[in-house]
Amino acid sequence: APARDRRRRRLAEAARARLFVVQTNGPTSFVLREDGSRKTIRVSIGSVHSCTCGAREQPCKHVAFVMLRVFRLQPNDQRCWQSSLIDRELEALVELRARAAAAARVESRAWAGAPPEGGDGDGSTASDVARRPFADDADPCPICYEELCEEDEENGRLDWCRKSCGKSVHRECFAMWAEHQASIGKDLTCPHCRSPWG
Repeated sequence: APARDRRRRRLAEAARARLFVVQTNGPTSFVLREDGSRKTIRVSIGSVHSCTCGAREQPCKHVAFVMLRVFRLQPNDQRCWQSSLIDRELEALVELRARAAAAARVESRAWAGAPPEGGDGDGSTASDVARRPFADDADPCPICYEELCEEDEENGRLDWCRKSCGKSVHRECFAMWAEHQASIGKDLTCPHCRSPWG
């Protein structure tokens, strides 16, 4: 029972954690940063999960964050607290995420053809892609994986991809994303659709 209690605490901590996905190195490999830290943590999900945080007990809060927020599993899903996945479990997670990404790309291409908002005081120009209406943007922030909410929009805490998909992202998260992309010599891209950010 003590091991189960510790695991539950780590899952709860991961659900509350202010972590940011600043790089995705493949379908199961992620680079995270904690709020207020410049240190990056590498997490890989697979036949044996790994994390560079050095935690002795697995899954650590970083692995749990990836399972709960990135892969969108429920806390009671046994894959969240396993220290490894068998091939079919891993393939199912990757395929589900790949299907969602493919659907989002198709949707983004359609959205990019929509007439721009431009000129309504929101900082957009006539060449910009229209911002998606907030209610249509069901995806979480692709960096912190927290839900985007009306309060974020009302308080000016959101920006959006003006060159391709029109999806929103938290400004604070995007600043961390931009800083990391610059530190590894990559061009700045939209964290949703990977089109150039402009």
